[in-house]
Amino acid sequence: MWIDSKLETQWTQMFNVESIPSIVVLNPGRRKRFVHHTAEVTSDNIMELIEKINSGDSRFIPVKGNQLE
Repeated sequence: MWIDSKLETQWTQMFNVESIPSIVVLNPGRRKRFVHHTAEVTSDNIMELIEKINSGDSRFIPVKGNQLE
């Protein structure tokens, strides 16, 4: 999804977005978790992130309480 960081400041704070463009992957399952991509945004780095998630090597951060409301 796309987030307007100027309007959705709570989301950008929760995801620790410090620079733009930035990529965050949210797992919308029962236990909400996310992983923040910290490397430069390139197609190779995005593919590396996706491969890391698919292999189970990515470390997701749990969304605490009602941060998504």
